[in-house]
Amino acid sequence: MAKKLEGTEAIKDVLNENEDMVIDIKGKKFLIHPIKKNEVQKEIENNTELQKMIERADQDIAAGNVFTTEEMLESIRRGEI
Repeated sequence: MAKKLEGTEAIKDVLNENEDMVIDIKGKKFLIHPIKKNEVQKEIENNTELQKMIERADQDIAAGNVFTTEEMLESIRRGEI
């Protein structure tokens, strides 16, 4: 049975569910599918490109090569990225 929720409470309920859920936002339906942590780990283990991206990110962070969201947005505005 469908129930109508408003605002923050709707999001809290969705985040606490452990099964697929269909939500309707302004007449458009969306499927919410929770991903178990071990599924994420399996995806990382089976995707060498993703592993390389994570390793590069770790190296950048260790070297201090980090940017704030505002710095990234400004780079995009200037057409640098």
